[in-house]
Amino acid sequence: MATPISLFVLLLLLCSSSIVAQSDQHVRFSYNGFNESNLKRVGATVLSGALRLTDKTQKVIGHAFYPHPIRFHLNTSSSNPNKNISSFSTHFVFQIVPSGSNPGGHGLAFTVSPAMEFPGAEAGHYLGILSRANDNKSSNHLFAVEFDTVSGFNDTFEGEKNHVGVNINSMRSVDRQLASYYVDGSDLPEVMKLEDGDPIQAWVDYDGSNRVLNVTIAPILKLDKPTRPLITKVIDLSPVLLDDMYVGFSAATGEKSSAHYILGWSFGLNGTAPPLNLLKLPVVPVEKKSPKFKPEIKAMIGALSGMVVILVAALLIVMAYRRRLNFESLEEWELDCPHRFKYKDLHVATKGFKESELLGTGGFGAVYKGALPTTGEEIAVKKIMSNNSVQGMREFAAEIECLGRLRHKNLVNLQGWGPIVDDPERGRVILVNWVIERLQAETGGMVDVVDPNLGPGYVVEEMELVLGLGLLCSNPKAEARPSMREILRYLNGDDLLPGIDKLGSAIGARQVQETMARFFISSDGATTSSSIGQMSSSSFEAGR
Repeated sequence: MATPISLFVLLLLLCSSSIVAQSDQHVRFSYNGFNESNLKRVGATVLSGALRLTDKTQKVIGHAFYPHPIRFHLNTSSSNPNKNISSFSTHFVFQIVPSGSNPGGHGLAFTVSPAMEFPGAEAGHYLGILSRANDNKSSNHLFAVEFDTVSGFNDTFEGEKNHVGVNINSMRSVDRQLASYYVDGSDLPEVMKLEDGDPIQAWVDYDGSNRVLNVTIAPILKLDKPTRPLITKVIDLSPVLLDDMYVGFSAATGEKSSAHYILGWSFGLNGTAPPLNLLKLPVVPVEKKSPKFKPEIKAMIGALSGMVVILVAALLIVMAYRRRLNFESLEEWELDCPHRFKYKDLHVATKGFKESELLGTGGFGAVYKGALPTTGEEIAVKKIMSNNSVQGMREFAAEIECLGRLRHKNLVNLQGWGPIVDDPERGRVILVNWVIERLQAETGGMVDVVDPNLGPGYVVEEMELVLGLGLLCSNPKAEARPSMREILRYLNGDDLLPGIDKLGSAIGARQVQETMARFFISSDGATTSSSIGQMSSSSFEAGR
């Protein structure tokens, strides 16, 4: 016979088992943020209250599960072998943040599974819950609702990215739809982009009695749940779900990556999930931009940039040095001449070679008066006008060499010389060439080349004598030019000058052009030797 104490213990045990059974059949929980949550996390973390399943690293997996198993099968009598599945409902808010402007990947899934860990699971399209080895096996006992942002699972299935799918033991969805929601009273869906980076609400409701699954999504700004679901599917989960299962989330990245967040989550077994307080949900923290380049690549880029800067600087220095050398380069014949002036100094001295400073023209150049900017000393500057022939340069060199040694009270001392910057003036001709062309013309003669400023009172024979001697002395060939003794014989009348036609043919324009370059090349550094003697006035009179 039972004692009162034993009866009391038996009654207490029966009451306890009744409470446990009731609690197993009515599981409810809610997370408005995850700062103090007791979730089982693998690869996931909590940042500012937001549950981050994955960051933007490629090929990573993150899991987060409610830590206690939930009994999905209702208690049935032994006479009814068919087990009934409990109804369940879940509401959560997720956010997918892609990497910069590039498309993200791969997605996340609400998962009901027999365990909280998935050995051998793969990232990418498998979302961290399955692998190539166990995909589509009934022994998986896996139910998932996926939110996928990358198309092409196995290059065959899931052809539409940005979709919501229902998966049973496989990553091939038994039903899937483009991510969208229905506004109440409208039959046209509003398309949503899962990887826009905005929070999205999702509801998964299963009616165990009627075996009907409804999946609904909506933007967080739409506070109320849409009355029309995105997916409605008749599906029997009794052969899929075991007695005790775990609920949670899984996410993965692949070659494409995104950060996957859960901001809030509620779940209810055999009842509606508790409502979430959307105003209290955490905000996804602003993540620091990951460096685009590894430190090794950054160091290499820095070193290469430094080398490029050094090379460019060296190139600029060399170019500047060469320009300076080209601007102030010394020819060989300059070594024996007076010191050299810069062109800009001569330009300043003559006030820019103004016409008002012109003293006269003749031969191969024009003479300007000026004053040295450094000393104020008055000078005369002769500027070569021949830019199309080397004759003027050779004559100028001979004049520099000769006059540089002369010192006389009636002579302007030669102070120096300076190169002319390449600035050709059109309309200028070489005087010798001009005279020769006139002499070779069929009409005219010596008289046509006389300077009008000479006036009408000159003696033609004297003019022809002086002009003829000038032409002979202007011959570009040194061996063709007369010596000083020959010049004195011409002036004294001991010898006659060649005829006018012979003077023109002896130093014709074509011969000048043909011999100039040859003379300049073959006579580098050579100077014309001539004797300078005394000439009496009687000598000039004899030449008349």
